[in-house]
Amino acid sequence: MFKPAIFVIFLISVLVPFGSSLQGEAPPSPSDISDQCAMCHEDKAANLQGTPHALPAKGKLVGPGIKVFCQDCHLNPEKHLEDPRVETAVRAADMPAEQMLAACAMCHSSRHVTELAEGNPHLSGGMTCVSCHKIHRPNEPKLLKAASVDLCLGCHRSVSETFNMPSHHPVKEGAFKCVDCHRVLSAFDSPFSIEGTRPICLDCHTEYDGPFPYEHGALNDYTLEGHGCSTCHEAHGSSNGRLLKQPSQTLCMQCHTVPRHFTAHDGIWAKKNCEDCHADVHGSYWNQKLFSQDMVGKPCFRAGCHSL
Repeated sequence: MFKPAIFVIFLISVLVPFGSSLQGEAPPSPSDISDQCAMCHEDKAANLQGTPHALPAKGKLVGPGIKVFCQDCHLNPEKHLEDPRVETAVRAADMPAEQMLAACAMCHSSRHVTELAEGNPHLSGGMTCVSCHKIHRPNEPKLLKAASVDLCLGCHRSVSETFNMPSHHPVKEGAFKCVDCHRVLSAFDSPFSIEGTRPICLDCHTEYDGPFPYEHGALNDYTLEGHGCSTCHEAHGSSNGRLLKQPSQTLCMQCHTVPRHFTAHDGIWAKKNCEDCHADVHGSYWNQKLFSQDMVGKPCFRAGCHSL
């Protein structure tokens, strides 16, 4: 006796598997691929735990909307999965700089990554993200391979030597880092900030901020002639006091040549430094010649030789 219900069940049991084979198997999910990787590279998966690149459990987010899988960094892993030899592995360190930057930029859209893509001298020099950052088992915050100062000075050796000079910024002493001053890296002619050099210096040296009614033009890094604080000061280290590029008297005379200015003085005023009189060299609230207010009582002004 024909039973329709039993016949329908029979058709379903035959046709459903057949239909699946016609359509082909569903492609593996991102999580499935990472699980395949972890079967051989268990140590690599383990040392990602506790970092922003930790592999998520199936269906579980690492953070708000974030999922990171092996193939997000190790691009196109299919060949290695089929033939798991070292030669077929996709290692981040072997990627061309542009390809690595594109891979990292899929998740990281910060200003730092943007600058790398826009004429950064590090990228054009063949450096990539993994030149400084270590994804698996990082040693420092922000996934750095080493302390940021050590990374910078490891390449910039000539700069490292200047921090041993008598007058220097205390970078090696740990007072601050290279990146505290070098905040942008995309402009070859402006290695500190897009605003220029002076705003960076004034973050610490606030006493020279002004605004001053009587300015020293050399400090105006917004002019074509001026380069801000670096007009007179070395940024890293100097054999002269106060990070000056030259001894103060010689330095001033690079711009200021006043006939008979030195030869007219003798006695206790002979061979005085410029800033002994022009003490407010960074700017003055009261005198256009940048004289110190202490000069008011000096004999040279009381005798009428000079006017304020």
